[in-house]
Amino acid sequence: MAEIHYEGLDGWWKSAALWGALGVIIAFANLPPWLWMVIAIVAGAATGGASAFWLSKMKTKAMSITGWIGLLVFAGLIYLLTISNPATRVPTMGFFALGCLFQSANMLVFGIAGTRAIKVLNEKNAGWLSKLGASSKRVGPPPPAPPAADYDACRTKLLAALPEPLRSDIANAFQTVTLATPFRSLQSISPAASSLSGAPLLDPAFAWPHLHGQPLEFLAQLNLGEIPDTGHARPAAGLISFFCDVANQPWGHDADDVGKTVVLFTPDPSNAHPLLKPGTPPHAPPRKPLAFTRTPAFCLTEDQTDRLDDFIQETDEATAYTASDMQMTLGEANPPESNRVLCAPSRVQGDMDDDLAKAARFLGLPLDTGWTLLLQLDSDRDLGWCWGDNGFLYFWIPTADLAEGRFNRVWTILQCC
Repeated sequence: MAEIHYEGLDGWWKSAALWGALGVIIAFANLPPWLWMVIAIVAGAATGGASAFWLSKMKTKAMSITGWIGLLVFAGLIYLLTISNPATRVPTMGFFALGCLFQSANMLVFGIAGTRAIKVLNEKNAGWLSKLGASSKRVGPPPPAPPAADYDACRTKLLAALPEPLRSDIANAFQTVTLATPFRSLQSISPAASSLSGAPLLDPAFAWPHLHGQPLEFLAQLNLGEIPDTGHARPAAGLISFFCDVANQPWGHDADDVGKTVVLFTPDPSNAHPLLKPGTPPHAPPRKPLAFTRTPAFCLTEDQTDRLDDFIQETDEATAYTASDMQMTLGEANPPESNRVLCAPSRVQGDMDDDLAKAARFLGLPLDTGWTLLLQLDSDRDLGWCWGDNGFLYFWIPTADLAEGRFNRVWTILQCC
């Protein structure tokens, strides 16, 4: 089943048109070098520009690199077949150029006609089309997580094995987390929907955030109206847009990280408009809509883990076996370490209390400032995101700021293996 990505023509196709025109002239024309070079540049620019305009306007799907590979193999075979016949011999550059030009023309025709037809077909027949082949990514929001039949039993068994005050402390590790799961959709997604990447929907008063003259990268948009109740005091509606310095990723340890994250809040999405990153093509990059689900999780802090491990080492063998077994079972039953909002983080390294204390000092806040995890963002190969070594970005906000709807003091911490 065709996967619809709303992308326009990129530099590959412009280059293809340019080299195609250049190669055709090299292969078949006996013109002075300077003349065919000028013609090639003009023809390539005109073809690439026209194709880019139309494909961007029609919001069509770009062909994969496998198309290029197949085309070059085909050109190579034809060359081998004709090289022994001087009458039909064409320079190698000519075959490559003809292939590029053909690919550009094919992209233009297929993009305007074929992809639109496939999109309509998919939207009208999503039910049976989804059965034709397994997809690597889920189509539609994920279903609710199945109930963990043994979760409550394991929780009860673990707590029963622990003495006070350790029991009360470990009981606080049983929480409910909010997962933000990306999914594919065959239907059009509202510009105000929660999503990763794409074009942010911003209040008209906002400009694109910059740092040292360079535009920051847009990462995510959260629609507060779509997020289930998490028990936090926060605005009931509005859009939160996350921007970050991806080139110099903020680790959250130094004062130099101030300004590397900008979070903009749009209280009224109905008055907002989409904004594109300056200096980018006139079409929005691919976006991944998000679906939110609440699920139980066993969220031990570093200190809780140490105290539980110490107890297991010091207690009798039977109690140690029970506590250790329940701890392992509950850990394996935890939800995946992926994107989360307004809940406990799934930490890769240690707790982030020290980094948040530094953040309070850097931002001029009291050292005892309470913090809430606003967003935990996973690395994403599809979007070209790799935080450190396939780690996570954690966006923290002062709890009081969240209650008041202020998002100008969000602090980002990066953790990876």
